[in-house]
Amino acid sequence: MAEIDLAAIDRAINTIKVDLDKTTILAQRKVVLAVDAAVVLATPVLTGRARSNWIPSLDKPVTKELKKESYDKTGGEAIAAAQSVAAGIKFGSDVYISNNLPYINRLNQGHSQQAPAGFVEKAVQAAKGAIEK
Repeated sequence: MAEIDLAAIDRAINTIKVDLDKTTILAQRKVVLAVDAAVVLATPVLTGRARSNWIPSLDKPVTKELKKESYDKTGGEAIAAAQSVAAGIKFGSDVYISNNLPYINRLNQGHSQQAPAGFVEKAVQAAKGAIEK
């Protein structure tokens, strides 16, 4: 007579699920950080306002803009914000990277000589290429 240890099978399935969830979360964090950094750094800079207003968030997009007396032209603060958000990713989280400046679309259409039209899409493609390597 053969016996099947269903409890052992259930434990093995749960272990696989936990490992898969962890792997998925790590991959999502990697994608978020790569895309955020690429988009932030591709954004043309005059005052740093556009670069600083890439705002990452979990589960719903941010609908406001950052208003400061001075902005970070390097993009370091925006990238650090993404690192903080990425650390909070859980399995099933939706991540958004929003920029609500009224002129961000015009910048992306090529209204700055510092960045080509479609710089957002090009930055996302560059991040995708870096991740796939």
